[in-house]
Amino acid sequence: MKPRSLATLVAVGLAVLALAVPVFAQSGAREIVTKVPFDFSVGDKPFPAGSYKIVHRVGGMPELQLRSEDGKASASLSAVTRLARQHMGDAPHASLVFDTAGSKNILSEVWLPGEDGFLVHGSEGPHEHAIVEMK
Repeated sequence: MKPRSLATLVAVGLAVLALAVPVFAQSGAREIVTKVPFDFSVGDKPFPAGSYKIVHRVGGMPELQLRSEDGKASASLSAVTRLARQHMGDAPHASLVFDTAGSKNILSEVWLPGEDGFLVHGSEGPHEHAIVEMK
């Protein structure tokens, strides 16, 4: 291959990469805000009642984060598995599902608009579900 042809090929390749980076950055993350009316926990970490953001980073492995609106509390939510939306219909809204046993409320599922859900914690033993709709 001639040096000039190689230089042209490299320049075109770099131009394509330069255009691809902004497109990936734009897909970034979605934030959904909700108010949880009761104290709860994520795993063993306690959270007070209040306003929270669920941040969903898209692309590659989905990543979820829970952040208090005041920025004082946060947790990474590791998805144990994806949950098929079929039992919740095609609901366009988002919701958080808490496993409630006695006075304990443990975040167990995150449902985002137009997507399957994420199981973030499974509770053993008898429990009820408390559902908090997100804005």
